[in-house]
Amino acid sequence: HDMNMTYWMILFTTSCFANLLGLNISAGLDSAVTVYILIPFLLIPQILLSGVIVRYDKLHPLINCNEGVPLIGNVMTSRWAYEALAVEQFSNNPFEKQFYREEAVMSQATYKKDWWIAAMREKTDRLERMMTNKASRDSMNVPLTILRTELGNELALNGAKKNQLISQLTYETVNTGTISALRNTIDELREYYIEKFNAANEAKESKIAKMTSGKDGEAEFLAMKNRYENESLEEMVRNSNQSERMVITNDKIIQRFEPVFHENPNEIFKKAPMFSYSKNVFGCKMKTLNVNIFVIWMMSLFLYLTLQFDVLRRVLRAFTKSR
Repeated sequence: HDMNMTYWMILFTTSCFANLLGLNISAGLDSAVTVYILIPFLLIPQILLSGVIVRYDKLHPLINCNEGVPLIGNVMTSRWAYEALAVEQFSNNPFEKQFYREEAVMSQATYKKDWWIAAMREKTDRLERMMTNKASRDSMNVPLTILRTELGNELALNGAKKNQLISQLTYETVNTGTISALRNTIDELREYYIEKFNAANEAKESKIAKMTSGKDGEAEFLAMKNRYENESLEEMVRNSNQSERMVITNDKIIQRFEPVFHENPNEIFKKAPMFSYSKNVFGCKMKTLNVNIFVIWMMSLFLYLTLQFDVLRRVLRAFTKSR
């Protein structure tokens, strides 16, 4: 409801790409039978690899990646269009957009205090055991690298304190004082995110209280919620039907918790998770809707150039001659 222009913009952009793709096929192939045979090979991947039917994290390890969307997904126009539709409908419908900021802060705080903090404590304890047992450099470098990376990306930490702590997280310099400082820092971060969650929750509740005040306020609030809220969509963009909240590699912790609220200023564009609300493009934070539409138009421009210079026919001729 009430998102006609958004839907039209995304679907029109996708239709332009589809038309240019069809024109390339028509211009490059002489046989109608060949065209009919080729069409399913172009459409089926767009359906299967759009991120809807098959989740990217369920793909074969050879084509999957822990961070972001795999390359095979990024070359699918349907992936960019569907993500834009899903994110916009969830976050910018007339009901949800009133609470999105508060829910985003609550989600990020929940991830940090309930999952990330626990992982950081586990790595700290593991590092302490390795120090006690005089483990090898290679073994200790794994928790040291994770701790350095995660603390380096933590915006809530004071710059000077952060740099001092990170500088101590090397095989040569780490000691019991470093472990103690790490634990204190992690405890402070947990308290910080608890306070942040509580403040955002109070702000959201205050908005709801204003909306439900008055004679028919509660009934109007529920009617509006029922009109715009989509439980299946919410489950998908929040990733709430998956038990995996994070992935821990040998150098970092990758968030899988509620990707639509995910936000990491240090994360490059191509590593943003599917259904993230915003993406970092050349250091600038941009809405997923704008980024994805731009990507599809760039794909359309590429197809326009291949059509203009008859690239498909030339490639086919070169391939035929080589055989």
